[in-house]
Amino acid sequence: DMSFGTGLVKVTPAHDVNDYEVGLRHGLDFVVVFDEKGVLNENCLEFKGLDRLKARELVVKKLEEEGFIEKIEKHNNQVAYCYRCKNVVEPYISKQWFVSKDIAKQSIEQVADSKMKFFPSHWINSFNAWMRELKDWCISRQLWWGHQIPVYYCECSHEFASKDEPKHCPKCKGVNFKQDEDVLDTWFSSGLWAMSTLGWGNRGFKEGELYNSDDLKNFYPNSLLITGFDILFFWVARMMFQSTNALKELPFKEVYLHALVKDELGRKMSKSLGNIIDPKELIKDYSADILRFTLALLAIQGRDIRLSEDKLVQVRNFTNKLYNATNYLLLNESSFKNLDEL
Repeated sequence: DMSFGTGLVKVTPAHDVNDYEVGLRHGLDFVVVFDEKGVLNENCLEFKGLDRLKARELVVKKLEEEGFIEKIEKHNNQVAYCYRCKNVVEPYISKQWFVSKDIAKQSIEQVADSKMKFFPSHWINSFNAWMRELKDWCISRQLWWGHQIPVYYCECSHEFASKDEPKHCPKCKGVNFKQDEDVLDTWFSSGLWAMSTLGWGNRGFKEGELYNSDDLKNFYPNSLLITGFDILFFWVARMMFQSTNALKELPFKEVYLHALVKDELGRKMSKSLGNIIDPKELIKDYSADILRFTLALLAIQGRDIRLSEDKLVQVRNFTNKLYNATNYLLLNESSFKNLDEL
């Protein structure tokens, strides 16, 4: 449509994901116009100190006063909202910690050498597609929980990392330093599961000795991982390249990716959607056997299960027919024997 969007456009590399890429390609300045709380800063001149939402009407009013607005039209737009608090998500450039994409090199090569198999086998195509498009991974999060990033800042301006809680700054020997307030991304912490549960990284673990715990020697690599296909990249791939980077060998020989149990509309169960099906409630209403049989009937390799009470009712009715038919046969067992004698 050449009648829309053919004029000038804003480019704000510090506040838009697409503009950020444009800024990198063209060497633009990354000008930040508000702080972490959405309050405009000195780059906004007379609007400094205003909340970004309150400032918008004033900015429009100022543009109208100066004669810079020709017309205002309404258009539908895609705006990101937080799924929990429903507030608008504002892109904001800031200093973060990243893991280089090179960490995945060994695991990619070993999968290519068939040192690990996927079941169903087609999932290797998804794995390879993600690995081809891999970017440096941002692992720092501004949350209240999680593993705190082991980086420390001393008042002498020295920054240092430490696997143990330090007693003093290694440069000035001072004790006035603080730890980075960010925590590790959940998937980074989860990605350590294949080896950290077997003793890797525990106190007494010696760097350079890859398998110096009995559990690691006995159980690493594990034979089979069974998990949902939806976390192939988030969890499985992260375990693969984090473990392989540390121990030089893939953490699993085989990975079976099963389908998901979804609601009757085909939506993934979510606390925020409120569509979680509690198996304990289903067992209370229909029995554990009915739930098992329903899931077994619906389970087709690679296909998601849409679970609903209607399906449980159908299975219950069917098993009732089997039960009643069996009772009828047992009650009339003697007459059947008499038929045999004839």
